[in-house]
Parts: sequence; C-alpha cells; structure tokens
Amino acid sequence: MKPAPLDSHPTEPQSSSNWTRRLVVSAVVVSIAWTAFTWRELAVVKQRLSEVALLTLGFALTEVLFIGGAILMAIGCGITVRREGQVTTVRGLLRLRGQYRQLALRSMGSNVFRLGFNVNWIGAVGSGLLVLAGILLVLPVSAWALTTLPLVDVVASIAWRVPARRGLNGAASCVSDA
Repeated sequence: MKPAPLDSHPTEPQSSSNWTRRLVVSAVVVSIAWTAFTWRELAVVKQRLSEVALLTLGFALTEVLFIGGAILMAIGCGITVRREGQVTTVRGLLRLRGQYRQLALRSMGSNVFRLGFNVNWIGAVGSGLLVLAGILLVLPVSAWALTTLPLVDVVASIAWRVPARRGLNGAASCVSDA
C-alpha cells in the first residue's frame, strides 16, 4: 500500500480546546497574582540558591535530551523523505515545513525517529518534574501555586505522547530504516 502524498490533507476532527486555554491562562494569572501578593516571602529564595545547583544541572541535562530528541526526529523525517525520493535538497525539505504532521506520521516507522521521540519525551517530562521539584523544595509554601504550570506541562506532555507512542509501536512493524 502506497502512503498518501505529503500534500494531502486528511480530514481530522478538530477538538475544541478553548476551555483548556482558558484554564491554563487562568492558572498563569492566579500564579502570577499569588506570587506578587507574597513577594516578600520569596526573599528567602536568594539565601537558598545553592540548594538548587543539582536541580539546575539536572534541568540542563533534560533540556539537552529534549532538544537532542527533536534533532533525532528531524533526522528521522529526513531519512523518510530521502528514502521516498521526494526531496533531494535542503531547499526542497524547507518547502515541506507546512506538511510536518503528515511527514512525521510517515516517519514513525523510522528507528531514528522513534529513538528521538523517546529521548525527547524523557527530556520534556524530566524538565517539568525538575521545575516542579525546585518549586516545592526551594520556594515557600505561599509560592506553591507556581507548581500549576509545570504540572500542566508534565500532564500535557504525557497525555499527547502516550497515544503518539502507540502509533509509533504500530508503525515500527510496517517500516524500518534501511
């Protein structure tokens, strides 16, 4: 079975995410307002900066994993495009930017893409968890409302990656790297 061309637009139901946006914006506003309201208590943070050195190192490592995974996924997409003979130049690849979703779906069978996806996932969740830990360990209880954003980030990262991971597992049996 021949894959659909990259410029085809499959019909997908559009989910209404207005309530999600409103929830996240509300969480940000509440977090900022709460932090501003309790600003004097946050002065304690300056005295405790040495306690976050290890968290900072861990955060730097998870960011490297996040970005490295994205690079590996891009390489996996490039392998797919070259294998299918659709694009032979960088300029041609740049023209495919608007079709990244279809390209990613077709690249899911690539071992390089799957590796990049998993490395990126570890980096994304790790960064969020480390920020969460930093807030809980270093900031006063009055600033714990700031945990909302990293918590939403971790939950969202897991929520969309679990179904995508299932797709990767299914695609792995159909296509392999040459």
